[in-house]
Amino acid sequence: MILRISGAGEPGMVTPGWKGFAESQKLGARVSCCVSQPAHARLAGKLAENLLPEPFGQLPGEVVEAIAQHDIGWSIADLTALESAAIADPASFLSVSSQQATDVWRRSIRAAEERSPLQAILTSRHFCQLAPRDGDSIHKNFRSEENRRREPIQKSCGVEKTDLDRYTAALGFSDLVSLLMCSGFSGSFEVPLAHPAHPEACNAPLVICKIDGGTVSFDSPVVREGITLSADLWARTDPRTIVNQRCEWKLE
Repeated sequence: MILRISGAGEPGMVTPGWKGFAESQKLGARVSCCVSQPAHARLAGKLAENLLPEPFGQLPGEVVEAIAQHDIGWSIADLTALESAAIADPASFLSVSSQQATDVWRRSIRAAEERSPLQAILTSRHFCQLAPRDGDSIHKNFRSEENRRREPIQKSCGVEKTDLDRYTAALGFSDLVSLLMCSGFSGSFEVPLAHPAHPEACNAPLVICKIDGGTVSFDSPVVREGITLSADLWARTDPRTIVNQRCEWKLE
């Protein structure tokens, strides 16, 4: 789950995107509702569908679908959390163990394999980037296993490495912006025009993503303006009840 808070950063401050999102997930006392991982991924897919060609080039529909479905492996865990909401508050996905996270990542990759080799490659690449390079043996084993499994598929898929790199970058970018939107944390955030977990992301060009309630804007041309995007969220109406609602954002 992604915890959605009611709050804003300090006026005039620009926060690194991932840092801002991670901070939002620690502010438990201000949580107003939550967003499931699959719903967040669908929002990332809508963002990718409306990206201008300047940052990542044209994205085929198959790539947009991969972005929209990349977190499908969280479906069971998030549904279980919602069904248990009467007795326990949903927890942020950042709080799960390495084993739980990598199990979910594998489920997402296997689901992508059923759709197409390209979607499986991009989903695997994404989670291999997210696995901390200085992490524990579980993360290291996951990355080693996936890199080994993915290599022959990449060689035979007929897609150039440069295209795979930009598709993966678009996935990571859309993923982070969607996470920031879903968090409910208003403010200005630095987001690299790269996969944010890539080792070279620190050298990539940055855009400032400003989130002000229901509006999202960038300081340079990144997305089509005037588009309204939405995502399902779950809000607690009383101690025992969580109801489905919808949140909307306008891209300006």
